[in-house]
Amino acid sequence: MPPGKTLVLLTPDANAVFGVCSNLDPRGREQFRCTIFRNESELLSSDLVRAASAIAAEWALDNGVIATLTTEIDPKLVRRKRDPGRCFRRAGWYVVGASRGHRHRGGIVLAAPLEVAP
Repeated sequence: MPPGKTLVLLTPDANAVFGVCSNLDPRGREQFRCTIFRNESELLSSDLVRAASAIAAEWALDNGVIATLTTEIDPKLVRRKRDPGRCFRRAGWYVVGASRGHRHRGGIVLAAPLEVAP
């Protein structure tokens, strides 16, 4: 996980992980990002993302985080799919832009729906 305030959620069998971090972006603005999500369990990824987003929103409120929860999806780094980030989209996340950073340039940026974002 990157430096900053972090929350890492695991399923009881440790077959799925969802991690968020609150820190400053290179311009000095607060950012609240899902930095890791992996599901090797039998559970639907969209259900896990939805539940984890709600928990992360509660955690953010308790820790004074005021930024919207986002994530970056790099289509080149995920299994070939019709719509990269599908599990996030099915969980209600929506596209807010394209990533411009050196790491995920050409990717998409998704944000959590308002009802789970701080």
